[in-house]
Amino acid sequence: MATVGQASTDGSPRTGDREVFARNLTGIVQRSWLSRRKFAEQHGLKYKTLCRWLTKGVTNPDKRTREKLMTLCQTLGERFDDLWSERTTTMADMLAERVREIFTIGEQAGIPYENFVTGWWVAARVAQRLRQEEPEMCQRVCRIRRLATEADLHILLENVVRRWLKSEWLSETDAFNRLREWVLGPLDK
Repeated sequence: MATVGQASTDGSPRTGDREVFARNLTGIVQRSWLSRRKFAEQHGLKYKTLCRWLTKGVTNPDKRTREKLMTLCQTLGERFDDLWSERTTTMADMLAERVREIFTIGEQAGIPYENFVTGWWVAARVAQRLRQEEPEMCQRVCRIRRLATEADLHILLENVVRRWLKSEWLSETDAFNRLREWVLGPLDK
């Protein structure tokens, strides 16, 4: 059997560590933004098979499994051998690459995406700052709006700030002060 990084003696693709495989395939599924069930359906796989691959991995695929994996890799633009290669790409790396691509497309079309991204960045920072500096205020928002998690609260606060930024530009400080006022108000604006 070939080890990772080497070709096998019979010319077949290399295979290797099942945990690395499971981690890499999980990353591929996550980057598709589909549920496991939808991913399996879209790629002609049985849901249980995909789940087994994601949890237990694959070391030495039989002919049928190899064919399914090779077809999947072709469809997704992945290299079969890379399923068993250590990767350092994170979700943040993948998203950064997508943002770079969006900027390239925007530049070609003359779209000022930097304002859009800066608005999201300001909204995220302001929401985080309010959660850190004013936890009692945030608890009030959670009670009134019946929010279950910190993530729900953060998303609400970001959305409020982004809504303001659509109509007028606010500095981070101005947005923070306005968000504090909003939290202290009736919370329906």
